Amino acid sequence: MTTYKNITKPGSSYLVPHTSKARREEGDGEVESIHISNNSVNDATVSVYLEDTVNVSPLYFVKNIVIPTKVAFILDNNVSFSITRYTLKVSTEDVNPDLTVIVKKK
Repeated sequence: MTTYKNITKPGSSYLVPHTSKARREEGDGEVESIHISNNSVNDATVSVYLEDTVNVSPLYFVKNIVIPTKVAFILDNNVSFSITRYTLKVSTEDVNPDLTVIVKKK
């Protein structure tokens, strides 16, 4: 299963939301890759992280990485996580972001 998300406003966005054990679907949290494309005319500063349901501190895959204009960044190593404990999020504080995020699940 693949999820697509366009981001055109600053702030954080859910990529894979947390769910209870009772509602967990097969393969949730088993992420194969995260593809982030910067479609903007400006460089984009992006963070990808897990938000813990127990602890407030985020766990970053990447923090404040700069993606040049018209370039894609791919995370494809060790990005799986427990969906019953974490939420996968992406954030940018750019004024006019134009990002396409593709989350490919195993």
